[in-house]
Amino acid sequence: MANIQRRKTVTCSINGVRVGSDAPVVVQSMTNTDTSDIASTVQQVAALARAGSELVRVTVNNEDAAAAVAPIVEQLAGQGVHVPIVGDFHYNGHLLLKKYPDCARALAKYRINPGNVGIGRKDDSNFRTMIEVAVENQKPVRIGVNWGSLDQALLTRMMDENSRLSEPKDAREVTMEAMVVSALNSAALAEKYGLRPDQIILSAKVSGVQDLIDVYRSLAARCNYPLHLGLTEAGMGAKGVVASSAALGSLMGKLADKAGYRSVGAVQSFLLVVFFMIAVVSRSFTAICIGYVLYSIVNMTGAFMLVNMSVELCPSVSATDLTALGGTLLLPFVAVASPLAGTIIDRSGNYAAVFYVGATIAVVALFGFGFLVREPRTGKLYEFKQTALG
Repeated sequence: MANIQRRKTVTCSINGVRVGSDAPVVVQSMTNTDTSDIASTVQQVAALARAGSELVRVTVNNEDAAAAVAPIVEQLAGQGVHVPIVGDFHYNGHLLLKKYPDCARALAKYRINPGNVGIGRKDDSNFRTMIEVAVENQKPVRIGVNWGSLDQALLTRMMDENSRLSEPKDAREVTMEAMVVSALNSAALAEKYGLRPDQIILSAKVSGVQDLIDVYRSLAARCNYPLHLGLTEAGMGAKGVVASSAALGSLMGKLADKAGYRSVGAVQSFLLVVFFMIAVVSRSFTAICIGYVLYSIVNMTGAFMLVNMSVELCPSVSATDLTALGGTLLLPFVAVASPLAGTIIDRSGNYAAVFYVGATIAVVALFGFGFLVREPRTGKLYEFKQTALG
């Protein structure tokens, strides 16, 4: 296992769950129940905790939800479930936290969206109220900027300033910068109102994969707060899985020493070049098949290395699930690479045969990969590090 070099941050503690610095990456989930439905919410939070979620976020969007938070935490404790509960507040969070002090005390962390609490308007009293409640109860806060509710006053000002430049940036770049500035300005305000740096976590969510990568890399380079990663509105099913994995995988890769993985990447690139050269020069159908198989094997090696690295970074996630995810991500690559390879290398005109063999090898490889995924459950073929939620 390669040594893991982490981004240096302060460490935020959420009811004993450490986030940032040298702590393992923490997994947070969110309920989709009506929070005021106490029984359903308790049941879902307990299920998420058993599945490995180390933090669970619930919506606190109205008075009924706020009144239900303390009973939810109490019932979970009665079942022996002590996963920290995070309150996701909207436009009225300042009112709910003041009116329902039991809710404010029961929650382990508050999530505040600067775009929803008045920052950048006439005053920031709503934001200030929520921070002061957090300070009073010694609760950490995630300042969560979202592109869909970005502070419009800030964005308008930055767009106007950009338009006066001799070489204006495009709108996307200004928007990404506005998200970073919004997060950093809000964090500075939170510290001004009494929150310690180790009680602040930042996030800046967008729905585009490349946008997410760009905005988080910029944010990470300009602060030492822990970061909450997430792709908003990722989509359902395979679309959401692939989009989230592509974005978060790239960002989490920044946390690791990638020397070993780069070595595998270099071998992959070298073999790919050799594969195409042999195929084009020799026109040998056998050489094409052998090259494809060898390249696939090296790809598998790289996938297993990435899974192992991810488990080390995030031990609460099942390695089996990560590996299955790798198999899912391999599918679109194969779908594109197979016909592309067939088009480029088949100089004899026998495109159909090359494509058929390539597709067959790809399918067999994927089924074989799926077989290897399932075996770690019994420990027969590959032993992964897994840590259950304590």
